[in-house]
Amino acid sequence: MTGENIVKHLVSWPFLLYMLLEILAFCSLLYYYKQRNANYMLIILLLVALLGSTTVVTVKALAGMIMVSIQGSMQLGYPIFYIMFVCMVATAIAQASFLAQASQLYDSALIASVNYILSTSLAISAGVINMHDNGSTIQPDFGNSFSYGALQSNDSLSEIYTPATLPVVTEEASSSSSPPYKILEHNKNE
Repeated sequence: MTGENIVKHLVSWPFLLYMLLEILAFCSLLYYYKQRNANYMLIILLLVALLGSTTVVTVKALAGMIMVSIQGSMQLGYPIFYIMFVCMVATAIAQASFLAQASQLYDSALIASVNYILSTSLAISAGVINMHDNGSTIQPDFGNSFSYGALQSNDSLSEIYTPATLPVVTEEASSSSSPPYKILEHNKNE
């Protein structure tokens, strides 16, 4: 993704609406957590998950810009690169801080499982904003789909990802009266 492409999608209505809802949810949860002393695990982990969805968006933008830079079109001159970098670091530090606070109050195994569920759910909802109305992704047109926040397909490697073909063997049902399995007799006295 180029810096221009990222800026274009950051000012699109779906992304702005998503960010507005996320900011409102984060601020209201933070209010209950800090001002009302609502130290419930769900509130803390929702704060972590909301920050995580923002982290995923920033990491995806940074990774796209770095990939385009490596391919030859330097993207480090765009201010959005540095804005995304600062956002990524800030959200990651805040996530770690909230997780540390949660681990002081609750069992780590419970925190890990609930955090996984919440973070995955919010990352999926953040992924929805990366779709155009026609269902294509905001990635450069490679003719492939993409997995949100992580992987990018490469057309030159399509032979690696081609599914294996297995021979199809058709079996005819036997007309004998015996079942194709052996029935064992069992006696309670044994």
